Amino acid sequence: MNKVTPRRLRGIIENYNLSSKKVLDLGAGDGSYLMHFGNNSAGLEIGKENVTTANKAKLNMMTCDLESDAWPVNSFDFDVVWCSNYLEHSLSPHRLLIKSRGFLNDQGVIVIAVPLAYSFSNIVSTVFSQWRGYSAADHVNFFNRKSIMLTIERAGFDLIEVYST
Repeated sequence: MNKVTPRRLRGIIENYNLSSKKVLDLGAGDGSYLMHFGNNSAGLEIGKENVTTANKAKLNMMTCDLESDAWPVNSFDFDVVWCSNYLEHSLSPHRLLIKSRGFLNDQGVIVIAVPLAYSFSNIVSTVFSQWRGYSAADHVNFFNRKSIMLTIERAGFDLIEVYST
């Protein structure tokens, strides 16, 4: 597993000091982001092969269906909930965001990244590089800038910062 910090993650890690924060990574994949977060961070992932890979790399990853009622972590225990490229796969992103609030401590923040449907850069990438991004077959939700902001606010979060890469 590559320990080099992905370019899109560098600024966020520095701005929010995530390398020293306890982060809950939702839909953590193989742990490629989780490895950059602070001690006692945890990842939740439905793919058993991904969990095995992450655990072999000594990452705290657990198998979990994020659509289920029970998550195998303690409530109000995390500084940050990291939700990168998962909400578009969620059957109920609003419910997932409301639920995730219960795992943040009093000063906690959530960091969310989603592909934006119909953004100019995504359309160009699709045409010239065969990138399937926002139109991936396993996406059940599609967000534009306004709809993701409304989803986040309606789940009870205050928007601190919004940017596109």
